[in-house]
Amino acid sequence: EDKTTVYGKDGVLYIHVARPSTAYIYSFDGRFAKLLPLTAGDMEVNLSQGQYVIRIDERVFKVVL
Repeated sequence: EDKTTVYGKDGVLYIHVARPSTAYIYSFDGRFAKLLPLTAGDMEVNLSQGQYVIRIDERVFKVVL
């Protein structure tokens, strides 16, 4: 199963992907914030507080930190 989950808590972005991929992280106003290579499994990323749009493959997630 190709399950991808993304959520934020206390200034940390949590990502789980079933296979290697790339996350493109943007601020809500459309500015590119970070390109993040992902390995299969869980990953934690510290980000400034704010609202972000995260694109992984064809899926888009909205997260508030």
